[in-house]
Amino acid sequence: MFYPLRQPKKRSVILRKPLVDVKNGVSELFLRDKARKIRYTPVSFFNQAKTMANTITKRELVNKICAETRSNLTQNDVLDVIQKAVELITDALGRGDRVVLRNFGTFAVKEVKAKIGRNPKDPGKDVPIPARTVVKFKVGKTLKEAAAKVSK
Repeated sequence: MFYPLRQPKKRSVILRKPLVDVKNGVSELFLRDKARKIRYTPVSFFNQAKTMANTITKRELVNKICAETRSNLTQNDVLDVIQKAVELITDALGRGDRVVLRNFGTFAVKEVKAKIGRNPKDPGKDVPIPARTVVKFKVGKTLKEAAAKVSK
């Protein structure tokens, strides 16, 4: 018996830049994901892109420090200092200590009591949530004032 050869399925091309239809506010990425039946809204796509544009990474922080300070420190030296500061803060919090950075804020470890929660899929069932420790951050005065200027 002879079986005909099957043609391979056409695969969608991954776009390097999302092409946005300004009139409808829909990107080709959205249309591609819709064809794949992925839950995805164009509003969340634009909000995510907006949020990502305002994020400063560790590498960008290093670049800004190197550009704004006139010292003979290299980017690797500044990166080492930032990495060591993060490690020291993490170690202190791991021991249960508070870390206070004046005018910036205070990191502290807090114990959250065990509680009973609800299952969102079945609200009739109680779900026990165990006690755990979490890191809390209390905003300092200068940071609070700077954040208040952003919202105005």
